[in-house]
Amino acid sequence: MRIEISDLLGKKHLCKAIMQTKVFVYPTDTVYGIGCNAENKELVKRILKIKKRSNLTMSVIAPSFNWICENFMIEGHEKLIKNYLPGPYTLILKLKEKKKNYLKHIAKNGKIGVRIPNHKISLAVSIGKKPIITTSANISGFKPPKSLAEIPKEIIKSVDVVITQKNESCYGMASTVIDCESGKIIRKGSGNKPLKF
Repeated sequence: MRIEISDLLGKKHLCKAIMQTKVFVYPTDTVYGIGCNAENKELVKRILKIKKRSNLTMSVIAPSFNWICENFMIEGHEKLIKNYLPGPYTLILKLKEKKKNYLKHIAKNGKIGVRIPNHKISLAVSIGKKPIITTSANISGFKPPKSLAEIPKEIIKSVDVVITQKNESCYGMASTVIDCESGKIIRKGSGNKPLKF
């Protein structure tokens, strides 16, 4: 199934079903991604198999700022979150102690990378009300795709849904990754604002 992002947003029941129960390719403000409901371990395993990736650690698109506040220790990081989300950034945040087992299958040392892209896909995620896996739609080790044409056909054939956009190309560079606890940039990407804590 293929559907344009604006059309998807106009069909909320379909959008919610896709966000909660399917593996899908989607555009962002950085590169094309492949995702699923991060709470569904079986769907996450499918993505790992599709990407031929063994590393279980993955980031998520948050369904809302409230979801971030409910699940992560944000004390001292409020300014960072406000300055960089939504946008081309992934912020590595530590899960609250009472939430330490939540999304354990994709976390590393109790931390998870969190995104809110400055893109319509974030509206779709908010409709689904679930965190969505965000990883580039490529075979592990290869260049992230900035357009549908750059996504390997084997990936397109392996997903349930392909979400498109009218302007087919994304920015073309992955997000900048910041570890909020240490204040270090883990990966330089398309986000280039100076760090403000």
